[in-house]
Amino acid sequence: VQYFHNDLSQFAQHYPLTYDHIDCYGVLHHNRRPQELLADLANSLKPGGTMRLMVYNANARRWINLLQKAFRELGLSYTQKSSIQEARQLLHLLLRRSRSIRHRITNMGPGILNHHHRFVDTFLHACETVRSLDDWWSDLQASDLHLLGLWDRYGELDDLDNPLLHPPQLKRLKERVNDARFENNFELYLQKQPVDSTLSTELSTSSAPAQLKRSEILHLYRCRPPKFWFQMQETRDIGYSKRWLLWFHYLESICRPEHRFDRFVSSLEPQSVQRLARLGALRPAHVNSQILKDLMSRPIYASMESPKYGPPQAIISRELKEYVHYLSTKHGRSQEHARRCLQLLQEAENTDS
Repeated sequence: VQYFHNDLSQFAQHYPLTYDHIDCYGVLHHNRRPQELLADLANSLKPGGTMRLMVYNANARRWINLLQKAFRELGLSYTQKSSIQEARQLLHLLLRRSRSIRHRITNMGPGILNHHHRFVDTFLHACETVRSLDDWWSDLQASDLHLLGLWDRYGELDDLDNPLLHPPQLKRLKERVNDARFENNFELYLQKQPVDSTLSTELSTSSAPAQLKRSEILHLYRCRPPKFWFQMQETRDIGYSKRWLLWFHYLESICRPEHRFDRFVSSLEPQSVQRLARLGALRPAHVNSQILKDLMSRPIYASMESPKYGPPQAIISRELKEYVHYLSTKHGRSQEHARRCLQLLQEAENTDS
């Protein structure tokens, strides 16, 4: 394995290699010309090569983008420790009255405000290019990248066929993005054209690694099964021994692609099978039974509701206003900057309303 520390666009130009697979997770949206960089990456893929791509869901991050703009109005920067602490303090004051932002930050985990790198990456990043779902889809088409599957990390598409095997049409995904039924980032599995028609029906044939010797992955047999497989409602009650058996069968299928384990899969609850298939722990190629294959593809639930939000809250307290004006003066900003900052903070709170 060779490691390079370089600008990705420069690397693609100076090292014109071709790859079987490219993993580009959380990178493109931090580039000022993401469409050009995606084209460079696509050109580095072999015909039929695959890519895992994660890009931000701009609709779901609108409140974050508004907070970023508010911090910029005050001249706060990730390069200064004092600015980072001031941004934290501003958020703490805002959260005293906030309903929407407090709910969002709670969902992100309690460490987001205290973890230095997570906080900076979320609220003070130097570059975040905002692009719509339509923009990303156009970029994929222009780069001859075909969508094989979408990983639904939080189960927001449970009323659709398994998106990892049958990705939703753009129109249906846009509907869910626009009404906030889908707020996850876009985690996509792609293949460079030309595409074998059989690959679009089963992601497993393209995403599974090449056959490996057991000695090459022996260390994985001693590792615990992935935790995220068993953190969803449908899988958290799977017993300890079955978790290990699933992990064993999964690794065996990497060493021996012909390995099938219908009997084990049949011992699981139907919804557990469906969830594990959506998480990538089970694939249709793991079984012979057409009934089990169909089960892995079907929706788990009949419908998914849009989130319900109450009326907007007035979050600009006197203490918050005084602190914003103090920061604007300290960083040499005008009172107009302070006014716009307060306006953006309230707009971020109103995003869900």
